Amino acid sequence: MCIRDRRKKAAKDPERQEQFQQVDEKQEEQKILMRAIRDMNIPKFVAEDIPLFNALFSDLFPSEDIPESQNIIIEEAIRNAFQAEKLQLHESMILKVIQLYDSKRTRHGNMLIGSALSGKSTCWKILSKALNSLNEGEQSKYAGVKTVNLNPKSINLNELFGFVDQNTMEWNEGVLSHLMADICKEESARERWMILDGPVDTLWIESLNTVLDDNKVLTLLNGDRISLPPQVGLIFEVDDLSTASPATVSRCGMVYLDINELGWRPYVDSWIEKFEDPFMKDFFFEMFDKWVPKLLKAKKVCKELVPVLETNAVISLCKLMDSVVSKENGITYTEKNKDENYYGRLEKWFTFCLLWSIGASVNEDGRKRLDYALRDVESIFPHQGTVYDYFISVDKGEWASWEEKLSTMWKPRAGIPFHKIMVPTVDTVSYTHLRAHETGRNLVCRLLLEKKK
Repeated sequence: MCIRDRRKKAAKDPERQEQFQQVDEKQEEQKILMRAIRDMNIPKFVAEDIPLFNALFSDLFPSEDIPESQNIIIEEAIRNAFQAEKLQLHESMILKVIQLYDSKRTRHGNMLIGSALSGKSTCWKILSKALNSLNEGEQSKYAGVKTVNLNPKSINLNELFGFVDQNTMEWNEGVLSHLMADICKEESARERWMILDGPVDTLWIESLNTVLDDNKVLTLLNGDRISLPPQVGLIFEVDDLSTASPATVSRCGMVYLDINELGWRPYVDSWIEKFEDPFMKDFFFEMFDKWVPKLLKAKKVCKELVPVLETNAVISLCKLMDSVVSKENGITYTEKNKDENYYGRLEKWFTFCLLWSIGASVNEDGRKRLDYALRDVESIFPHQGTVYDYFISVDKGEWASWEEKLSTMWKPRAGIPFHKIMVPTVDTVSYTHLRAHETGRNLVCRLLLEKKK
């Protein structure tokens, strides 16, 4: 007998109707409980743990199937916000923004956890932009958002919460307490988020425990109390919770962003989209598929002088490529005659940038491994030495040895102290050459150059 037939039969019998209603209420209550357990735990897990959690969840509730909670209006606004910011519609990132929205509806204190470039800042920025856009259309249903940013580790504890000057016995207001008082005094329906972007440790976070629990009150050393209205919330951006206390963690909602889920592809896709020529787009998609994955795989077993995330290294590759492709180097993105010779020269510049972005941070043994990995993809490099021994000569358009740039007539300037004499070598010449191509914005090259000095 189907549920509809049961309802019809129960409608004729008041006693059966009451029993049927009790069963329905129990089922709904169980579904609400199941959804609460799932939706409050899934955001905390890394991608590898989610299948295990789902298996345990199915064992606990074998006969129930709870569909994913959907809010079509919010999801559409989030997608529009991504497109407005010219960002890729990555499904895992959209899911994290939705999870932050759900978490904020139940907690006024939330933590976005993940390494650099995992999308923590993008997550709350997109959500605030989506809510602001909805507020323009439906002010009664969706509140707008105002954000205030602060790095709590950029100042000391006294400057953060305020202190009493022992000489004058005057009260000096802290930065955090001042910002919090301002957003709490504001009389408006819009939400106010305080973004605390920095490590969470017991030195300063313990003072916020009364803010994060149900009291929602910040008590200062001078006796002032700042009460948080329902519109005010805190969002923490942290790399990990290694120094956080259990008391703080238990008070906050958690959303974990795994950088491996996002990866470096979305950034590359956005970078390639700037090209209007479809052939250029296809060329760079081919170059990234051909060279980058194999080089990153080979790099995993190498030791780095300066640890660099994969996404950061690929960002450096794109920025370095934009720096070297110029009229000074005899090649631009906007050339009219793009024949096979043009794309051949462009690939050489791409591999050169590949070396000094993704492959720039490894040690000497790592360079040998990457040299082998690059030659294994395609042998477009000179056979002698390693690929790091060569640059692209602008005059010839071919690979040339760094030793050609070393002057045989060099001698130190007169009167310079001995400890300040820097003898030109292949390394100094190569780093100076990169800096001459306006690669000061390239983090990897800048750090290596400073380390060399």
